[in-house]
Amino acid sequence: MAESSYADVGGQVSGILAAAERAAEEIVGAARAEAASILRDAAADADRVRAEASEEATDTRLAVEAYATRRRREADEQASKMLADAERSLAAAFAEAEERALVVAKETEQRQAVVLDELRLLEQRRQRVHGELGRIAGELQDMLPLSEPTELSDALRPGPRRARRR
Repeated sequence: MAESSYADVGGQVSGILAAAERAAEEIVGAARAEAASILRDAAADADRVRAEASEEATDTRLAVEAYATRRRREADEQASKMLADAERSLAAAFAEAEERALVVAKETEQRQAVVLDELRLLEQRRQRVHGELGRIAGELQDMLPLSEPTELSDALRPGPRRARRR
């Protein structure tokens, strides 16, 4: 009986080992299946993350382009406004300068008229003074002796006088 019990023990051990081997193979198969599932899930997650990143990159690029377009438009509007302001300022300055030029021209014409009037008055006065000087010279001529004195004492001596010219 001892031999049969050893043989039974050997068969039982063999059965246990076979069962353990089958269990190990099942565990390895289940682990491989789970690993494959995990790999498929990871690949799907990676594809999803890549798609989200691509979509986010596209959204970011579109947002940057929209921002750049808006800033460019704002800059163009500001430049147009500055140009319009400069043109208005230039037009106002030009109008003011033109108005001032008209005022200066009018003042110059008025001053020229005053100067011409003064010049006419001065010419009339010069002619009157010239006439008066001519008259005074005539009277002085009438007061002088007929002959030219050669000496101062002769000139100062009373003598015959010329007739007055009138």
